[in-house]
Amino acid sequence: MRDAFVFEQQTWHGIGHNWSGKPRKTIFVGYAYRQVKPMNYVIMAKEIIDQCNPVQKQLLGIVDSPLSYYLPQDKDVPFKSLTTLNSQR
Repeated sequence: MRDAFVFEQQTWHGIGHNWSGKPRKTIFVGYAYRQVKPMNYVIMAKEIIDQCNPVQKQLLGIVDSPLSYYLPQDKDVPFKSLTTLNSQR
């Protein structure tokens, strides 16, 4: 059996007891609003940033200016141009 549970990161959550007797595997992927900055690193390694395209940099939270977290310009959000909703405008 394969199940998925999707929830917003702001939702209180936790694990429950595994009654199945089989190992439970979990993948946790989080994406948050732009103004929520990464918690697990302060500075991404330059070697990694140099290999990223603009969309990957956006997803990693790489910005030219701290202000772009709160007032992003088009250059700060290249992922927006890839969305279906945006391309229909």
